[in-house]
Amino acid sequence: MDYQVNQEEFILKEMVLDESKEQPVDVDFNLPDYCKDVQRILKCYVVPKISNYNVTTNSLEIEGVANINVLYSSASSATINLGEHSMPFTCSFALNNEKNGEVFSIKTRVLYINCRAVSSRRLDIHGAFCIDVRAFAKKQCEIVYDVEGDNIEQKKVISKMSDVEGMGTSQFSIEENIELPSSITETVTILYTDIIASNTDCKALDGKVVLKGNVSVKLLYVSDSETGELKTTDYSVALSQVINVEGATSESVYETNLEILNYDVFEDAESETPSLVLQVNFLANAVAYKNKETALVADLYSTEYELETVRSKVSLTKFQGNINGVHSNKVVIETNEEVLSKVIDIWNDIISITTQNEENQVLFKIKMNICIIYINNEEKFSYNEKIIEFDCKESLDKSFSKVSFDTQAETTSLAYRIFDENKVEIKIENKIITYIYEHLIYNAVTDITIDKEKPKKKDSAALVVYYADAKENIFDIARKHNTSLEVIKTQNNLQDDILKEDAVLLIPVI
Repeated sequence: MDYQVNQEEFILKEMVLDESKEQPVDVDFNLPDYCKDVQRILKCYVVPKISNYNVTTNSLEIEGVANINVLYSSASSATINLGEHSMPFTCSFALNNEKNGEVFSIKTRVLYINCRAVSSRRLDIHGAFCIDVRAFAKKQCEIVYDVEGDNIEQKKVISKMSDVEGMGTSQFSIEENIELPSSITETVTILYTDIIASNTDCKALDGKVVLKGNVSVKLLYVSDSETGELKTTDYSVALSQVINVEGATSESVYETNLEILNYDVFEDAESETPSLVLQVNFLANAVAYKNKETALVADLYSTEYELETVRSKVSLTKFQGNINGVHSNKVVIETNEEVLSKVIDIWNDIISITTQNEENQVLFKIKMNICIIYINNEEKFSYNEKIIEFDCKESLDKSFSKVSFDTQAETTSLAYRIFDENKVEIKIENKIITYIYEHLIYNAVTDITIDKEKPKKKDSAALVVYYADAKENIFDIARKHNTSLEVIKTQNNLQDDILKEDAVLLIPVI
């Protein structure tokens, strides 16, 4: 008996690298001559920036600079002072020679940072930050969707899955001018920069994905060194970028990711009016999918000969799109024994976000650090911070037995009110976007071997009476009696493959 195994090729998105590497921050440095002496350290923070990355056949090489910033007060200055130090870093991630990744996610996060003043001119800083890298590649797979041959009985499973049509990545930059108030007559000192990039819209075209987004920048700076006046400036700029994704069409469903590799803000020396220059370098990725139905051979047998099957677990992924929403939370920060006279600025850093699958819901656990600079009752600048954790949920259209998420979060709004002499209530709004991937796992047939030397024994009767129980599978009944599923269904006028109730079946023997 001749038979033919028919296989279908499909392409999945495979994660080929998911690794984090810790970078230590152990530096001590003297303040430059133009800086004031340190009286009290208010805040120390580090900003890791990726300046370059290079993909070779077996590694991902990353270069960057960690900018260390120390905000402090001085006895000879009425304002907040800034001490700066730059620390270059490099790290390497091993890649698979055959699958070194087609799109990458490169993010940095600060683990901790501690600072102490060894003297009025010398600072000792210890901490660490992480570089988180994920790489994805296309994985080609084959599944058996049909076996042709006489006397072959098959049980098939129809599954919905997402076939990867293409992947693409793009590095690009923007440069914008930020106008400052006309009253500023001197060079400003930028104490803190809060910058967020977010996707606002995307569109798939033939061979391309057009990503539209927005960059929001908030600056805290010294506007007058003599009076110590601090100001904040909010700036927003729209951006658009075309990512080449071979295979994408207008019918594609897609996911996108926009990350800031590095940024810089500096004074525009050529401008006649007070202004700053904002430079931002981005990494953008896009994956285009085609949703389709596919058949898998879950089981089969021959009514004539003994047959052996080769099986393997097949995992199909269905891209379920994304859900997004804005979630609010309130937190109270106490300034200990100090009286809070005026709030200068509030910002927050999202430390981590985890995602869990619950029945018809997705649960987010967010950890963030809320920071506040204020003036106390002695008319001096002071600083406080508080790490908070909270949960929020989003509803899902259906429940999933096996699912994974890719979640991004950004703070869209911070509002506050002073309700006691040393307490401030802060309302935080966070926008959360999570991409949903349903994983369907089957123990599918990948190959068969028929032994023609072992014919099956036939029942001498032409018709067998079988007492079947409810919920029995007719395919299993047919296999047991070495006959055809369709013959049993026709003989007993059955429409479904699973019996709804107990029944007496007439089994024709073929």
